[in-house]
This record gives sequence, C-alpha cells and structure tokens, in this order.
Amino acid sequence: MNKLTSIFLMLVNSLAFASDRPSVSQAHLLSLINAPYTTGYTLLDVRSSEEYQSGHIQSAINISHMTLSDELAKLPSNKDANIIVYCRSGRRAGIAEQILRNKGYTNVWHLTGDVVAWQASGLPLETEN
Repeated sequence: MNKLTSIFLMLVNSLAFASDRPSVSQAHLLSLINAPYTTGYTLLDVRSSEEYQSGHIQSAINISHMTLSDELAKLPSNKDANIIVYCRSGRRAGIAEQILRNKGYTNVWHLTGDVVAWQASGLPLETEN
C-alpha cells in the first residue's frame, strides 16, 4: 500500500470515528451549567492539570486521558451516568471516550468543538487560584 493510500485510509477512519461520537453542543452544555439544581451529568476535562488550572469550564473535573483508567473511582459508579468529555481540540477526548466505553460507560458525550470552540465563542473559563 502506498503512502498516499495509507494517509487517505487513516483520514477516512478518523472521520468515521468522529461522526459516530454522540455530542453535546456548547449551547446545551451552557444551559445545563446555568440551570438551577441541574444534576445528572459529569463534565470531564481530560487535558493536563496545567491546562485545566489555566482555564476550564465551570463544574468540570480534571482527569488526564493518560491516567483515566486508573482514576475511574472519581467518576460516578453508575455506568449509565451521563459523562460529557472535552479537551483542547478533540483528540484526547476521543481517546478518553473510548476508554470509558471500554470500561462499560454507556452515556458518554463529546463537547462539540472542545475548549478551542468554547473560547472562540467567548464563553467563560474558570481558573484555579
């Protein structure tokens, strides 16, 4: 198989993977965050702790995609719980989503556009003091 064919197949596979990812829009997440007494979801930031501390979405917990398998106890024990995952641009979130599904979580969602789009839309980030 030549190099161009290999690159094309990798692109097709990544697009197929991305299109199968259940997602949550920025507007929907913002409505969940702003609704009084909203429960029933966990917002998971899978970036590094340094990235998280420099700015994260309100109510997010931070577990790096690299340590997620070892830190599942920080997530709801109910495997049917809604978990919304994001990172900077989507790659690490995709890895984390796959880990969660492999561990039996059934309602894993991806934040459309991740932090890059969140910031581009002028939406707020919190920083750690």
